[in-house]
Amino acid sequence: MKRFFLLLLLMFFLCPAFTQDLTGIWRGNFYAGAPPFQQYYKYEVQIDQLNNNSIKGVTYSYRTTVFYGKATFEGIWFPKTESALIKELKLVELKMAGNSEACAMTCNLEYSKQDGKEILSGTFTSINVNSKTDCGSGTVYLERVQESDFHKEDFLLKKKPSAPSPQDRIGPRPSSKNTVITSNTKKLQSALGVPADGKAGPKTMAALRKKLPGYNDEPDFNDTDAINKLIDRIKKTNSSATVKTPSPANDISKANAKRLQTALGVPADGVAGPKTIAALKNKLPGFKERLDVTNTNQVNDLINRIKKADAIAKNKMPAHPSAPKPDTVVKTQPPAKAPEVIPEKIKIPVPEVIKTRSNPLIRTIVTNQPDIKIELYDNGDIDGDTITVYHNNEVIAWKKGLTDKPVTINVKADAGNTMHEFVMVADNLGSIPPNTALMIITTGGKRYQLFVSSDKQKNARVVVEYQP
Repeated sequence: MKRFFLLLLLMFFLCPAFTQDLTGIWRGNFYAGAPPFQQYYKYEVQIDQLNNNSIKGVTYSYRTTVFYGKATFEGIWFPKTESALIKELKLVELKMAGNSEACAMTCNLEYSKQDGKEILSGTFTSINVNSKTDCGSGTVYLERVQESDFHKEDFLLKKKPSAPSPQDRIGPRPSSKNTVITSNTKKLQSALGVPADGKAGPKTMAALRKKLPGYNDEPDFNDTDAINKLIDRIKKTNSSATVKTPSPANDISKANAKRLQTALGVPADGVAGPKTIAALKNKLPGFKERLDVTNTNQVNDLINRIKKADAIAKNKMPAHPSAPKPDTVVKTQPPAKAPEVIPEKIKIPVPEVIKTRSNPLIRTIVTNQPDIKIELYDNGDIDGDTITVYHNNEVIAWKKGLTDKPVTINVKADAGNTMHEFVMVADNLGSIPPNTALMIITTGGKRYQLFVSSDKQKNARVVVEYQP
């Protein structure tokens, strides 16, 4: 029995230590910020692991393969804890849209292996490469893949594949129930955008129910298939979500009420209450409709009618002018030129494609300059997306294909036409649904970068309000 023990001990010391080779391509995503303003990006890391467990390579941070940032990095692999530290050092390529700024990331990642997939997941911090200020933090999730979204680096093309370890030849190393639960919890936390600590506490459950309001079950973290399905639901929710502004219906109602109150000469508090209604009926005695400040077309029509009524009242002479006193010389003045009367705007019928689909508001922009420039790019792989754009219910771009070159639209506002509503309609969904676009709006010396999405049930709506 003693000999058997010594033989086992000798075999233990002679057996080479197992170390994981990270060399290859890892691709996934990272989430920056906190809900509801959380931002999603794709992330690709190409790793070259050296013999001393140091690692180096390149990273790609991108939404599309047209607009991206490429950086070099160095780091270290810790075999005992099966974790890696990656620190981006220098930006070597930068193709960005709008006024975006580049940030360098430092990632703390843990290795796991589930269902035949190799995974690196964890958290990151970042700093602005120019100002060195904090860019925020978030979560990272990567899986080992064979092909790059860009191109393989030379160190991957030249490096020979390492021989499989004894564990790999036998099969994946067995993991305990606790390891499976921890790994599944981290995957779910990364998808939710909360710290991936592997512990499903109150914060994780609150984030899950906020992301999926109808989900009231307790997830089984020991069931990998169930967790993967739950993550797929979260990803679908993320991909279909648009950039939300707080209470968009209230925002446009308040803006319309203020414009109407200014035209009526009452305090512009944005609340169309009894005083506003009374002033409106006093100004327009024939008005018997229901005032709907969410209806921009109705508000524009009322403002034009108020301006017309004011112009007529200003130009009206007294009905019975008093006779001049005797011996008073009456100076004859040329008749005053009547002010220009702005004609009432003709209402344009709402197109069927806008009537029959939902039209969520992406953003309301206020400008003091009349020139409005819109540029539209494909926000993803160029896959044949085509769109039609309506401006105040009129077509201004018909079945335009989205590529890495902009579809450019120029609109000029004026005092009689201050509200400009742009609706992007998907003509098709391309080969990768939905139809997504990068919209850059330039007006008043500022650039606004929006990511918009539309499909056969939903359009995308942006409002630009001109306030001279």
